[in-house]
Amino acid sequence: PKFPRYARVNLLKLKPEEAVRETKEECKLDEHIPYLLNFGVEVDLHDHDLVSNGSLILQDKSSCFPAHILVSALSPYLRKEAVVDLIDATAAPGNK
Repeated sequence: PKFPRYARVNLLKLKPEEAVRETKEECKLDEHIPYLLNFGVEVDLHDHDLVSNGSLILQDKSSCFPAHILVSALSPYLRKEAVVDLIDATAAPGNK
């Protein structure tokens, strides 16, 4: 079976809505993670300009959940302008 391609938006460089417009590919924002783009199975983004410049990070949806859940859990306790450094200390390889 083929699975959809996902790309996480680097929020330091681009807003999710801008990424949808700038990819010029058929995509939509994910229903669970608001800064994750969902592309079709046939889309290849490896040479896309937004990937090359770090605005989009090719990443599986499941790899986005730990950081998203952690930030969601912490957000009620943080000031809007707060800066938080998180360290991914898991042993699994790959992007988190």
